[in-house]
Amino acid sequence: MSDDEIRFISDRCVIVVHYLKINYNKSFCTGATGFVGSAVVKELISAGQEVLGLARNEAAEKALVLAGAEVHKGDLEDYSVYRRAKS
Repeated sequence: MSDDEIRFISDRCVIVVHYLKINYNKSFCTGATGFVGSAVVKELISAGQEVLGLARNEAAEKALVLAGAEVHKGDLEDYSVYRRAKS
């Protein structure tokens, strides 16, 4: 397992979630408010990482704030999201 990969293993499947490490202690997570992504955010925060989560709407923004993550507004279909997250 690499530094930018978290695996969830159940009796039915293996789910691999990738996230982008912005710097030593900060990660950018897409899908951060979904079923798997929210678990990734919790794990990263509990491991001492600062998390920047992608949010498409206000409900996602609120969920990220409650989880203790920073909010980055955007959509996966807009590839500039990744460049803006790194700046």
